Amino acid sequence: MTIETVVQNSSPNLIISSAERIKKSAFIKSRWLYRNIYRSDVIDTIKREDNSAPSKPDHLAQYIAASTVLHCCDGWKFFSLGMDNLLNGDSANSVFMAYYAQLRALMAYFATEGIGIFNNKHFYFDNRGDCFFFKSNTHDVVKNLINAWAQDKAKSPRFLNVLKLEGRPFSDWISSADVVLGSPTIPEVAKDWLQAWSIDLKILGEDHTRRNEVSYRPQGITKLPTSRHFENDLSMCLEAWKVTEPFAANRFAILDQILLRKILLAVYERRKTTRMDFEQFVATSMVNLGLGTDSRLYRVMTSSNPITNEILKNAEKTAFHKTTGTDPVPVLCRAFILLRIASAAVENFLEKSSISSSDIEFWWSNFGINNGLWTPGNPPEQMSDLWSDIDEAILGLEDFLDQADTNICVTQAHYSVPYELWQVKQFTKAGLWAIGL
Repeated sequence: MTIETVVQNSSPNLIISSAERIKKSAFIKSRWLYRNIYRSDVIDTIKREDNSAPSKPDHLAQYIAASTVLHCCDGWKFFSLGMDNLLNGDSANSVFMAYYAQLRALMAYFATEGIGIFNNKHFYFDNRGDCFFFKSNTHDVVKNLINAWAQDKAKSPRFLNVLKLEGRPFSDWISSADVVLGSPTIPEVAKDWLQAWSIDLKILGEDHTRRNEVSYRPQGITKLPTSRHFENDLSMCLEAWKVTEPFAANRFAILDQILLRKILLAVYERRKTTRMDFEQFVATSMVNLGLGTDSRLYRVMTSSNPITNEILKNAEKTAFHKTTGTDPVPVLCRAFILLRIASAAVENFLEKSSISSSDIEFWWSNFGINNGLWTPGNPPEQMSDLWSDIDEAILGLEDFLDQADTNICVTQAHYSVPYELWQVKQFTKAGLWAIGL
């Protein structure tokens, strides 16, 4: 079976209905899964089934449904560890964690689309609910899936359906502008973006040597660690936080505004010949969506000095250099964007499955305590309340950067602002409000 067949035929339908079933059968018992043969050791169970379809496809579908949330939040944990390593001066392990954050982000995304990624044997469900398996190692299958997904004209734009602004999917914004412009090459834009954001999976996924250097080799023998500027790395971390600030209508409104503007501009630049300028293009989209142009959003979208953010700039940079080694920052930034897409997909998946925050409180209440996000007995009323601590930490760290010498060392920073640094390493907080909890 080709990977293209998997992409073309996969469907989320059975995974959504399976999520609805575990809500009734397992969540009421404070478990993700109950009496499920894959719950305890999924890899060993799959291995025993050898070259056959799953013995209980309904159990497997429920497992994949549960994995959507868990893969995504694990991805945010890897990202947090990557940022922790970066701010501790450990570039090699920062790259390692960022790579696995990307891997988990895509595993979560594909799970919402009906594809379960495991060890050497993987599964997908089609729109009739039939289950099929295909074989490949984990690193290769994720890399090949995202490449085939990007190439597929029907599937590549699907991430534009889960990212939303003003309650409208990005795909609606584009099609509303397209009323005047004619058919833009939306799949081509989607393909370019997906391939750009997942480039590390191709390089690191294929390059076992790079991964093994971190996993098994003593650091520093091959080449001396590259000297880094702590203040630049901290500023990048704060830039990431500034676009995650949650608002009532949109959990990542600032980042989503930047992404939508870039996507609309990319579509506009591939337009058919027209005298319409970009401001008219955006106005057409907003009017056709029933949104007025006399708004802050219109001004943000059409400004000659648009909002910029170092995260997206760094996400476009290469990370791999023969002389200086691998720069963790572009890898982290691409992980951040992939996690945003995965989180939006999971939020959309939970909405379609009618699963609310209270339904999975049995999980997140302990998750927050175990990961140091809040103390026992003091959970937030809603996850966006966690932003207040982050906001205060950002202000404290910006003051520290303003007052400190030009060259800040890791020790100086951790001695001067330990609490604030600890707070801004906790991107798992953003992961919780990003999926709509």
